Amino acid sequence: MKKGIMLLEVIIAISLMAILVAVAVPNFRARFPEQITNKFFSNLNVLSSAAWQSSITTGRLHRVIFDFTSKKITIEREKKEAVGGKGLDADEAFEPVPSAYMDHIYYPKHLEVKNFYVAGKDELMENAKQSWFFITPLGITQEVVINLEDNSNPNIDEPDVFGLVLNPFSAQFKKYETAQNPS
Repeated sequence: MKKGIMLLEVIIAISLMAILVAVAVPNFRARFPEQITNKFFSNLNVLSSAAWQSSITTGRLHRVIFDFTSKKITIEREKKEAVGGKGLDADEAFEPVPSAYMDHIYYPKHLEVKNFYVAGKDELMENAKQSWFFITPLGITQEVVINLEDNSNPNIDEPDVFGLVLNPFSAQFKKYETAQNPS
């Protein structure tokens, strides 16, 4: 009897490893879009919190802008000369908020905004390219409900839809596993 490894044993070991990798890799990939979605959700709450905090400390109206074309979310604050509604239009009345930490985020490509309700009105019904919600100097936000569709899994007939509802007092979104309607 020879000592050592036979060619047949090496082939069997490599085959078993290939089977394990074939099973493990798709499961790992299936979790990756979910991790990206969770990071987006967390970053959205950080951005919203930064706008909330800035609106309280500066005493100025802020808005969180969702650009549906570029999938970019930014925050802006009311210019000092516009405080009190001095007749400036919306584009002239606001300026970007300088932030040392985070002044914008992008939402993932696999997520699509299906509904964007602000104060009960679906802003997407008018084919808007962007929409926003306001945060007052007292730290109170408008009522906001966002329904998103997750298109990360092309193998299913109907994509997952989940809802984000903004708490008007803390400016934090809560995630629901189903689409939400404004109350």
